[in-house]
Parts: sequence; C-alpha cells; structure tokens
Amino acid sequence: MNQAFHGSPVALRATATDGQWDVYFGVHRIASIDLRAQNESR
Repeated sequence: MNQAFHGSPVALRATATDGQWDVYFGVHRIASIDLRAQNESR
C-alpha cells in the first residue's frame, strides 16, 4: 500500500480460495489480489 492509505482502515482478508485475498477500505471491498497468477509465471 502506498502513502495515500497511510493511517486509513485498509485490510487484507483471505478468501475461500487459497492464494486469493480481498482488499478492504473500511467495510468496502475495493480490490482483489490473486497470488496464484504470480506463481504460475515464475
């Protein structure tokens, strides 16, 4: 996370799928991170 979110209520929450995370700003889901895609390209 960059400086824009410094001091703000930002959280990463695991999903039911291994390697996938949701990004929350307060109570709002604002993004998803899929770490599985990064592992496949290596």
